[in-house]
Amino acid sequence: MLIKRPAKSLSQPSGRVASPDSDETFVKAPRRVPFFDGYVLRDLQLSHDMGVAVLENGDLVQWGKGYTPECRIPVVTFEGKDIVKAGLSEDRIVALSSSGKVYSIPFSKEEQQLFAKPTESSGLPFWKSTSESKTSYRDLTPAKEKIVDIAVGHEHTVMLTSRGKVFTAACASYNFPSKGQLGIPGMSWESKPKPYDTPQEVKDLDKFQITQIAAGNYHSVAADKEGKIFVWGDNTKGQLGLDFTEDSIPKPKLIPRRAFYKGDGIKTKLQQIFAGGYNTYFTMETHTPNEDFNKPAAQTYDVFACGHGLHGSLGTGFYAHAQAAPQKVKSISGLTEYSEKKAGLVPINTSYLTVGGSHTAVVMSNQQNTRASDAEFGNDILFFGGNEFYQLGNGKRANQNVPAYISPIDSGSGKRSDERFQVIPGKKIKFLDQNSKSRSVKIEQRVVAGRGLTGCYAKTA
Repeated sequence: MLIKRPAKSLSQPSGRVASPDSDETFVKAPRRVPFFDGYVLRDLQLSHDMGVAVLENGDLVQWGKGYTPECRIPVVTFEGKDIVKAGLSEDRIVALSSSGKVYSIPFSKEEQQLFAKPTESSGLPFWKSTSESKTSYRDLTPAKEKIVDIAVGHEHTVMLTSRGKVFTAACASYNFPSKGQLGIPGMSWESKPKPYDTPQEVKDLDKFQITQIAAGNYHSVAADKEGKIFVWGDNTKGQLGLDFTEDSIPKPKLIPRRAFYKGDGIKTKLQQIFAGGYNTYFTMETHTPNEDFNKPAAQTYDVFACGHGLHGSLGTGFYAHAQAAPQKVKSISGLTEYSEKKAGLVPINTSYLTVGGSHTAVVMSNQQNTRASDAEFGNDILFFGGNEFYQLGNGKRANQNVPAYISPIDSGSGKRSDERFQVIPGKKIKFLDQNSKSRSVKIEQRVVAGRGLTGCYAKTA
């Protein structure tokens, strides 16, 4: 059953996510969450009133007022499914297991106990028994499919199968997707499937081998193995990268190559797609012919953005209500650095972007040095976009319309003012785990931009 309710206002944060044990309205500088000392995570997702972490053993941990107003410490709420990735809709957690199953779990403790709980099988192969699950959840896995990736918007989930097919499903308890983000023409509240969150294949993509998916608040993006980009859903801010003709596009539409590069001589290759809030980002590899035909083509890496820009989340240096044509983010495009190994300049690629509700962080693939015998540094990371909740981590509240560095997280402990926050790539370390036992494990630092918050954590590499 689906019940309509007014959309939650994001004008004020609900609290207790950036700092679970504090009643502060805003956390203005990066702060450690002591509960996770000694933990290595698989994933982390953040919203105004909800924090979700996937522990190393695949269990889900929740905290924040969205779980329960009295919550002061993270709590294990969903276990035994070997979860590898999670996403947050308006009021549900969508989780992907290592076996390719997709689960939808209510945010709140009350609804986890109140809503229907599935019956599960347990026990030895020769002695099976059934019992009711401890937590309410819904299985969104399409029949006879194995899901390898998920992307979650406010009201919908996009799922990528092992066969390169795309399925979508509703994933909010109180609002049904109505802006075309499901990619199923004609799908509406009146024609919805039963149950309402039954996954549906996006048939317009069935002739393509899709390899990447992404989702914003109310729009969806997919790319195939040849680099074709398909978009559908809400386009009121230009977030689909297409000329504005209507508020929403109900089925996948191809973004033409000329939307990014006008010249015929440039060879381009799509690398990655990212989406969040009302924005979409694309990273491209280019090869431009050299005027001297005896020399190789010049290789560069570029980042493009489209969508809502009033918070600065286009990263182009301008504030714009809507930007349909993808714009190159010049300050993080076409970069080079000197390589001693190659005795010359080499292009700097982007490792990944993480997109929140109104802000974005981009992690660069610059050369790193993580040998213990030398001064250590890692990948550069830059932040831009909305900063209404201090989510850019610079201690200020002004929005930022170009990518910028921030100070190291521990800048108050004698760090030089010219140093900047970087993340450590895959590296084997020794540490004391949550049980005070010494462990040696390969990890990498990851940053995640959420809805009004930013987090940094140690991820299994």
